[in-house]
Amino acid sequence: MSEAEDIVRHVELTTNQMVERLESASYEDLADFIEERDQLLAEFQRVQEPSDLALYRSSILGILEQDKLLCAKMMVFKVEAQKAIEKFQAAEKYKQVYDKEYTIDSVFFNKKK
Repeated sequence: MSEAEDIVRHVELTTNQMVERLESASYEDLADFIEERDQLLAEFQRVQEPSDLALYRSSILGILEQDKLLCAKMMVFKVEAQKAIEKFQAAEKYKQVYDKEYTIDSVFFNKKK
């Protein structure tokens, strides 16, 4: 088995594992998976020969099919994050209404002793 084939098999394995636990995966799990996979794919590009790419076509297409599920989960995390940001911004805006900065228009000095 060539080094490129080992890398493709490892990417397939880690992708399958992530898809199996996708419902319970946190955004940290997904981010760690993406980082690991990026490293593996960079290594694959380094070791594979362009003429050998056809050998891995079916594996690559299978991985790309699973990417649709991973992208959908990332979109769920994005929507959740956007809602949290909007909630925070609304709370900040609400707070600013009550924390108005007042400027002093005039100052009175009491000269009575």
